[in-house]
Amino acid sequence: MSLTHVSANIPAISAFGKALGATGAELAAEKGLLEATSSAIILPSLGVIATEFALAYEAAHTVHNAGFAQVVADLEDSAARSAATSAAYLATEKAHRDTIAKEGLL
Repeated sequence: MSLTHVSANIPAISAFGKALGATGAELAAEKGLLEATSSAIILPSLGVIATEFALAYEAAHTVHNAGFAQVVADLEDSAARSAATSAAYLATEKAHRDTIAKEGLL
């Protein structure tokens, strides 16, 4: 499962967690002690875990994307500075050659 696939399913994971918790609460009202323990504690806990995972993953994914965007912006800035430096060097080199040619040294 790719990151994009998981990211797209965050609402579904969160909904699953909430539904699991609700189902556990409903079952706890209808079953015996063992089933009630399972339904009232384990299933809602799994629901909370699934919901918290979805929220944590979404936050981490957002931070990752922001960090990646900053790296791309830094690379673009570096490329722009490099191009400007290169253009300035070429202009200086041309002026130097023009001066030498004007003086008849070339």
